Amino acid sequence: MKRNFNRFLSLLLAVILIAGVLPPPEASAEVVSGMCGDNVMWNLGVNGTLIISGEGPMKDYDINETTPWPKAGIIRVEIYDGVTSIGENAFYGMSDLLIVNMADTVTSIGNNAFGYCYKLLSVNIPQSLTSIGNHAFEYCLVLPGIILPSGVTLGKSVFNDCGDLRWIYFRGDAPVLTDRFYNKALSDVTATVYYPARNETWTDSLRSMCGGDLTWVPRYNPEFEQQYCSNCDKGWILDEGFVLTVTGSGQMLCSHLKEIPKPLIHNVKLTERITTVV
Repeated sequence: MKRNFNRFLSLLLAVILIAGVLPPPEASAEVVSGMCGDNVMWNLGVNGTLIISGEGPMKDYDINETTPWPKAGIIRVEIYDGVTSIGENAFYGMSDLLIVNMADTVTSIGNNAFGYCYKLLSVNIPQSLTSIGNHAFEYCLVLPGIILPSGVTLGKSVFNDCGDLRWIYFRGDAPVLTDRFYNKALSDVTATVYYPARNETWTDSLRSMCGGDLTWVPRYNPEFEQQYCSNCDKGWILDEGFVLTVTGSGQMLCSHLKEIPKPLIHNVKLTERITTVV
C-alpha cells in the first residue's frame, strides 16, 4: 500500500514539474488580413478601418456567408486604387460602419454591398463608377445624401428604406434603369434630386420611371464654374470637393446664394473682402 502511494506521489510530482517547464498554450490570434479576391487583399487596422487593396475585382459573397472581417467594430472602409469592383454582400450588415471611400478605379458596386449598414453617413462615389447593384444601400437609415456619376446603371430599389435620404445629386447623363416598372431604382425614396437641365438624356419619361416621391431640381449652371449674383458683385464657386468659395466684398445676404444646392456643401470659404454674412 505504501509502495503504491509513493509511486502515485512520484507521478504527481513529475506532472507538476513538466507543467512548470512547458509554455502556456497560446491564445488563438485574431485574423486581421487575408484575401477577398484573386488579387485583392483586406487588412483591418487598429482604428476600426478596413482597407481593401490590390488589383481587380473583389469576391462576391452569399448573403448568408460569413465575410472574413467582422460585422461589428469597423467604422471606415477604404477601397484603394487598383480595386475595380465591390463584391455582392461584401459589407452587408456592418452595424458600425460610418464612412466609405472608393478609389477612381472602382467601376461597380454589387448587389446588397452596403445593405443594412444602419449607421452609414458618408459614401464617396467615384466618377468612374458605371453600375450599382440591386438593394446596394438598402436600410442605410441615416445616409443623408449621395452624389452619383454620369450615366450610371442603377439596379432595383437601390436606396430602399433609407429613411434620412434627403438629396441625390446626379452628374451628367441620366442613369440607365434596369427595372422601370416594378422595383424602380429610387422606389421608397423621398428626396430632392438635382440634375443638369440642358442634358437631353433627362426626359420626363426617364424621371417618372425612377420611382419614389422625388422633387426634381434642374441645374441650369455648369458644374463647378464661377457663378455671380445678378444684383451685386457676389460670386461663388463650388469645387469638386464640394467646398463653396464666396467672392466679392461687403455684406453677403443668404439670398445671394439661393441657386446653390445647399445640401451638397461640405465646407465654406469666404474671401477676405466679405465683411458680414446675413
